[in-house]
Amino acid sequence: MRSKISFQLFNWVKIKMEKYLVTGGAGFTRPHRPRACPLVPRDGRRARFFYTYVLESLKDRKLYVGWTNDLIKRIKDHAEGRVFSTKHRLPVFLIYYEACLSEEAAIKREKYFKTDFGRRFLKNRLTGSRGGRVG
Repeated sequence: MRSKISFQLFNWVKIKMEKYLVTGGAGFTRPHRPRACPLVPRDGRRARFFYTYVLESLKDRKLYVGWTNDLIKRIKDHAEGRVFSTKHRLPVFLIYYEACLSEEAAIKREKYFKTDFGRRFLKNRLTGSRGGRVG
C-alpha cells in the first residue's frame, strides 16, 4: 500500500512539475522552446571557465582567496612560491574552488569570500572536511 501511495505522489509531483516547466507556473500554456546549453557556445568552441579558489596555509592555518582562468597553473605557481602573497606561508593546499562562466562572476565571488558572510559560508561549507578545523 505504501509503495502505491508513494508512486501516486511521485506521478502527481511529476505532472505538476511538467505543467510548471511548460506554463511557467501560470495557468496558460506557452510554446515550450528548449534553450541552448550555456556551456556549449553555438560556434562549437569549448566553454571557458574562470575559477575562484581557496588555499589554506599549513604554516599559519590561514586562508587565501583568489581567482584565475587556469586553475592548475595558478596552484602550481602558489606551491612553487612564485606568488608574493603566499610565498612566505608555504606549503599551501587547495581546499575549495568554484567554476564560473564569466570573469566578472569569478571576481564577485572572490570579493564575497573575503567578506564576513563569505568566510562564514566557507566555514559552514568546509566543516567536517578538514577535521573540524576551519580558517
